Amino acid sequence: MKKSKTMIAVFITPAACVFIFLYLYPILRTTIMSFFQIEAVSDPVSSWNFVGISNHLSLINTSISQRSMRNMLKVWIFGGVVVLSLALLFAVILTNGVKFKAFWRALIYLPNIISAVAYANMWIYFVFNKR
Repeated sequence: MKKSKTMIAVFITPAACVFIFLYLYPILRTTIMSFFQIEAVSDPVSSWNFVGISNHLSLINTSISQRSMRNMLKVWIFGGVVVLSLALLFAVILTNGVKFKAFWRALIYLPNIISAVAYANMWIYFVFNKR
């Protein structure tokens, strides 16, 4: 049992380190930096001036950020709720008996195939073009 826990730790540690370094550290640093007045990201910490939540308040009060938040909400609603609802509907329909099940499955999967074919054609015509 002890050997299996050691092996689990050996395999999880590199992934956890990469996750912490590439994901959690930038989030934590950016959150801390948002409470300071900073001229450049590369400025030393000693030159940062603490301003509290005034950066956040000024961001919320600008019209462009309010419009951005509304647009993000619309994208979230359409991209999340509507797409999930359609996916669940298709899943229920296709798992229950329906005529031409293979045809409907192919039709639903067709957008994935079309984008892959489009990417392949772009590589052929633009990347491997001899001109």
